[in-house]
Amino acid sequence: MYTELAARGIVPTRARYTVHSSLVPPDEAPLLDLDEGAPVLHIEQLTYDQYGRPCEYNRVVYRADRYRFHATLTAGPGTNPPVPGALGTGF
Repeated sequence: MYTELAARGIVPTRARYTVHSSLVPPDEAPLLDLDEGAPVLHIEQLTYDQYGRPCEYNRVVYRADRYRFHATLTAGPGTNPPVPGALGTGF
């Protein structure tokens, strides 16, 4: 998909990524090999191109017991530097 976007001059540059926990809906439990009501993580991501236009949307449901989240947090131009100890940064 990203090859096709690039061929059309669309460059994904930023995304909004939201994670929330809930209980698996009955229709999705068998797909994840879970009992109805087991904990899951719902992920939604909306990606924007270089002009700020949405270019990709994802909605995913993960088993909570098989998900690992990693993030790298950086301060961009015009933002405040990280606060020591904030967000578990270890500064």
